[in-house]
Amino acid sequence: MHVLILTHYYAPEPVRKPIELAQELQLLGHQVSVVTGFPNYPTGNLYRDYRLKFLDSTQEGGIDVTRTYEYPYHGKNAFRRVLNYVSAMVSAPFALTRIRDVDVIYVLHPPLTIGIAARVISFLSGAPIVYDVQDIWPESVVVSGLINNRFLIKIMKLTERFVYHKARSLIVVTKGARRNLIEKGVDESKIHILPHITDEKIFQAVDQTRDDQIREEYEFKDKFVFMFAGNLGTI
Repeated sequence: MHVLILTHYYAPEPVRKPIELAQELQLLGHQVSVVTGFPNYPTGNLYRDYRLKFLDSTQEGGIDVTRTYEYPYHGKNAFRRVLNYVSAMVSAPFALTRIRDVDVIYVLHPPLTIGIAARVISFLSGAPIVYDVQDIWPESVVVSGLINNRFLIKIMKLTERFVYHKARSLIVVTKGARRNLIEKGVDESKIHILPHITDEKIFQAVDQTRDDQIREEYEFKDKFVFMFAGNLGTI
């Protein structure tokens, strides 16, 4: 099977899922092609040793990667942020001039605009879309304060419904995300919960002495403590 992975973020950017998926699919004997932009996340600056082009096809770690033009930016300016997303959306379908005979398209979301590019690629190639919803839009960008224009939010909501409707299958991380999509009219039979996983062996055993010191320092004592170690910054 030829799997096309369409993602706004890819190695060397610090988003592991698309490259790990590509590597595992390749190990299973599948042909894998990646379509992505030029690395600039999270700083918004183009990575060293990369030069912006409209199309650039290479082999990275034995995987065929086609990078298409993307305006480098990841700051708080809404216009430039939209320009980053839209430039990648417009250029991504041109990767099909380098890629042939795709059987299925795996799409990593966000941003929402990646779904539009996926729909165009699906239409041109005839391949179905598996849409991996890692973040709920437009809610996440509205809550973050990045976008507050009511007209733009409405357009995003309509785009969201269109993208979800056109996907053959959708992946979400939590039951809450699944419920959110169902409330938006998505057919629940095509929504699948796939929680994030990790290799617990990479974590070292707790240093009990240090643990006791931290509890004493922050007055945790016998309280139950948990930590969220995800992205605490602007999306």
